[in-house]
Amino acid sequence: MVRARTTVGGFAALLGALLLACSSDAPVNGSLVVGLAGEELRTTLDVVKVATKVNGVAKDTEIRRDGNGVIPFPSEVLLEGEPGAKVEVDVTGFQAGNELLKRRAVTVMPSEKRLLRLTLDGACATFGGVSVTCDAGLTCQRGRCVSADVPASALEIYDGRWPVNAPDVCRPANAGPPELILGKGQTEYGPLADNETLRLERGPQGGHHIWVAIRMKNVKQAGSRTAISAVQPATGMKATPAAFVFTFEQDEGGYCKLYGLRYQVDAGGVLGQAHKPFLGKDLDVTVEVTDIAGTTAKATKRVRIADKLLCPDGTEKCNEL
Repeated sequence: MVRARTTVGGFAALLGALLLACSSDAPVNGSLVVGLAGEELRTTLDVVKVATKVNGVAKDTEIRRDGNGVIPFPSEVLLEGEPGAKVEVDVTGFQAGNELLKRRAVTVMPSEKRLLRLTLDGACATFGGVSVTCDAGLTCQRGRCVSADVPASALEIYDGRWPVNAPDVCRPANAGPPELILGKGQTEYGPLADNETLRLERGPQGGHHIWVAIRMKNVKQAGSRTAISAVQPATGMKATPAAFVFTFEQDEGGYCKLYGLRYQVDAGGVLGQAHKPFLGKDLDVTVEVTDIAGTTAKATKRVRIADKLLCPDGTEKCNEL
């Protein structure tokens, strides 16, 4: 019985040592997705050749027109290798067998799955015998010769939504969580305090509104939908919701802003009457911004609607109606 226990224990120890040795010797591969885009050239190019090297090991990929007769942009080419290995990517587009454009990128293999975004554009193509020629170490981008080197910090964390999620001034590469700050203002963003009193303004067509402004970060600058809703916390009465699609302006501190959002509380109601239940009452105002990649930021503020209107002529006449 003693000999049996010793044999089983020794086998288990040996097996554990072998597994540990195998796991420690196994290579840890990083992965890099080359994301190719070029919407304007989908019907111009016949084939796109992607030549890659990872630590000198070559891999060639061809992207040809699909059943619809277009190059299927966006496309992905997956590369794997040891983290820190040199990665070279050369993209060549052809039309009728002739080279039309080239794009090059040099970077390093990341330790986690990242994206190398490469957009082909007509400004770098050879049309009518005119082309952009770049010296060694440079590549054509937007019609200009720029460095082909892509630092590791510029590689985006891979997200399958990358074709509609290109970085911009409001949502940079590897952005953090979305943020939204609710403010006020017709001609500029202004801070809005909790429980601040706002006066409904009578509009030129008889409706009544407040001016909403917002600051946000890590949501796309253009194409984002800004929705406004409001409800009285005491009664549950809702104001008419509204939505806008405006391009944000760049602001300080990494934020972007919108202002002059006219939020009419009595839209769809009886003019001259529908606004009255809001006067002198608390109102929870909610703004939600959603971009084309599905990123959403949301904020709510409780304000107090004054018991008197802000008359457009600067008098109190509209409160006498």
